[in-house]
Amino acid sequence: MTSVYSSNQPPLDHIAAINGSATKPAIPSKPSYGVDSPLGLISSLPFSPLYLYATLKGKHDLWDSLLSSLPDDAFTHPTLDAGCGRGMVLLKVAQRKAALPSTTTTTTTTTTTTTTTPSSPAYGIDIFSTADQSGNAPSATWANAAAAGLLGTTTTTTSLAAPLPSPSDDDDSRTSSNSSSGPIVLHTASFTAPLPFRDGVFGVVTSSLAVHNVGRAGRRHALREMARCCRPGGYVLVVDLAGYVGGYAECLRGELGWTDVESAWGGVGVMFGVWPCVVLRARKPE
Repeated sequence: MTSVYSSNQPPLDHIAAINGSATKPAIPSKPSYGVDSPLGLISSLPFSPLYLYATLKGKHDLWDSLLSSLPDDAFTHPTLDAGCGRGMVLLKVAQRKAALPSTTTTTTTTTTTTTTTPSSPAYGIDIFSTADQSGNAPSATWANAAAAGLLGTTTTTTSLAAPLPSPSDDDDSRTSSNSSSGPIVLHTASFTAPLPFRDGVFGVVTSSLAVHNVGRAGRRHALREMARCCRPGGYVLVVDLAGYVGGYAECLRGELGWTDVESAWGGVGVMFGVWPCVVLRARKPE
């Protein structure tokens, strides 16, 4: 598999590390994603019922709808969830990928050809701050993936014979030095810094209620990085608080020249107290 990384030394994959550990977190009966911004819940009184509905149910329904609206071929490529937290969107994407047909049969008058398409991983990055989400930690994401039946085996290959060639945008012959055969790969990384991925490798890039947590310069940088890592013809989907998403759309349109950029109200189901959410959906020019 071609490496998605911009370096010969990818960051630690937490899923692989925990899979290989002698002691693993307890696996819950079903995934649990905590509460978005616990301080936000406290400050939303007396609108806390709306907030709790949004964080425990509404955002799940919205993301199910958003992901189902995208074409299957977008998920045949690796995907990225930026600010994945405990893995709600990350796991939904992995499940969407797992549901894709793995074989294609082509029949002519003389032959029948069956092609097997290997699954590509769903990647997630986060700084794992508990201020952004209660219980936010790589171990919590691993436990949720395990509860959802989305853990796989991970293999690490290291060549001692010769150093790997320097990465370049047009070199597709490289293989990953930390490649996962499982459906989920999880790294600690910040979208306010350069992401550890090559240009144009992800078919879908998602982010849910994460980008607003940083300052204006950090938000613009995050959108630039998500756009950079997205494949030509791929999709960027962002759900975030109203008042921020207009800036994301302006960055894609005005600064990066994307033309297929839409934003829409997320609906009453994602009212975080008095704060409504807006959905950004954009497709990268081919």
